[in-house]
Amino acid sequence: MKTTCELYAFGAMMLVILLCLVWYMAGHPAPHGLQNSPFTATTTSKTLVDHGDYYTIDATYPAGQASVAQFVADTAASFKQENGLNNLTPEDIKIQGLGGDKKYTLSITYDTYASPHTYTYLLTIYEDTLGAHPNGYYQSFTFDDKTGAELQLADLFTANSGYLDVLSKSTRASLYASLGDSALPDFVDPGTTPDAANFQFFALDGSDLVIFFPPYAVGPYAIGPQTVRLPRSQFSSILKPEYK
Repeated sequence: MKTTCELYAFGAMMLVILLCLVWYMAGHPAPHGLQNSPFTATTTSKTLVDHGDYYTIDATYPAGQASVAQFVADTAASFKQENGLNNLTPEDIKIQGLGGDKKYTLSITYDTYASPHTYTYLLTIYEDTLGAHPNGYYQSFTFDDKTGAELQLADLFTANSGYLDVLSKSTRASLYASLGDSALPDFVDPGTTPDAANFQFFALDGSDLVIFFPPYAVGPYAIGPQTVRLPRSQFSSILKPEYK
C-alpha cells in the first residue's frame, strides 16, 4: 500500500503534467478549421481523366465542393465541344497532323489558401489547342468557413466602400513596382481599371488579399501570369469585420 508521501508525490507529478499540458495547448491552438468552424477546406482530391486518340484531359480538384466539381465538368465538356474533338474527320486529323504527341490538351490543377475566416481553391487551367502557344487562366472559389457560403470579392467589403477604386490604385502601383522595365502601360492600366472583372480571381491568404492575373491580363504573354499580394490591414476601413 502506498505511503502518504508517495501519494503526495504522485499527485504533485500529475499536477505538473496537467499544468504543462495547459501551457502547451495555450501556445499551440488547434489548427484553423477546428475551432468552432463547421466548414473547412478539404484535404482530399478528385480527378477527371478523359483521354482520346487526339486529346488528353486531366483535372485534379478538391473533393466535396459541388460548384468546383461542376466547373471542372463544364470546362472539360466545353473544351471538347469548342474544338470539335468528338467529331474529328479523317481530313481534320490529316490537316492538323494529329496523332502521337500532337494532341489537344487540357490540364486543371489547384492550390488551397486560407485565412482566419475563409478558404480558397485556386484552379489553374492550361489549354493547348495547337495554336501559336498554349494558354492558361484561373478560376477561384472562396468560401466562408462559418457558413460555407461562396464569396465574391464584393462580399468582403462594406457597402458603398469604393473598394474597386482602392484595389485599382493598389494593384497598379504594385505591378509597376514588381515588373519594373517590363511594365507596359498599355497592358497594366486597362488590366487594373476599377472593374470587378479585373479582380475576379482572388484569395485571402493569412493576412493578405491576393489577386491573380492570368496571362495577357496585365502584360504580354511573355511575362506570364502575375500575382499581387496586398496586406489586408491597408483595407481595414472598408473590409467587413469578419474578413479583416
